[in-house]
Amino acid sequence: MTPQAAAGVARWWTRCYTAGLPVDLREARRAEVESDLWESLADGSSTRHILARVVLGVVDDLTWSLTLMDTDSRAATTWSIGSLAAFALAWLWLSLAPESVVMRESVWAFPAVLTLHLLGLVLFVGMRLAIDLRMTGWAFGGVAASQLVRRAGPWSLIGAIVTVASGMALYSTDAARMAANPAFQIKIAALGLALANAWLFHAALGRRMRDWDLVAPPAAVQASAYLSLALWTVILVAGKLTPFVSPD
Repeated sequence: MTPQAAAGVARWWTRCYTAGLPVDLREARRAEVESDLWESLADGSSTRHILARVVLGVVDDLTWSLTLMDTDSRAATTWSIGSLAAFALAWLWLSLAPESVVMRESVWAFPAVLTLHLLGLVLFVGMRLAIDLRMTGWAFGGVAASQLVRRAGPWSLIGAIVTVASGMALYSTDAARMAANPAFQIKIAALGLALANAWLFHAALGRRMRDWDLVAPPAAVQASAYLSLALWTVILVAGKLTPFVSPD
């Protein structure tokens, strides 16, 4: 890689971590980095030197950016990072999870985890349902959208964590058989789409919530809510059918 290409990497990284900043701060930071890169190239800095500065400055860059982001952009970034981590963890678990002897043979482990899974699912879906009904206009029309999301969001997150963690434990009871179950495959596919749809709402569609806080949401937001309702219906039905469907 040439020094010019390394400078291009530095420019790309700068655009990434300044994307959620106010315009004046974003442009000032990019101009500062551009000036620094020009001096580095003029002084004959090597590719390794330029890339090393980028890598060593990643933590400081992210900390600086998150500190100066507005609330909406910070929330969007949090949802993006959290969603990526959740997808990566779920993929690793579904691909590599060993079968658990404890979950299969313990007298109390399976019923205890199953109870936690049901409680987490009720909390998660219940809070998500309230948000979706508000966005479609079917219910909670007198409540500000931002207020409902702010109140239901944390409980939805808690329910999601409990549901996913307990679901992973249940999956490890008989991973090979579950992975081959068509109903379970449909459930996981719908769950992935539902999580992606939730990310889209919180990270992108909901960033302008203050513009329609007390009125009907935009068509894209309503479509996302209807899709969420449909996907969660599929997830619940497929989950109930899983014990009664035999792998091919």
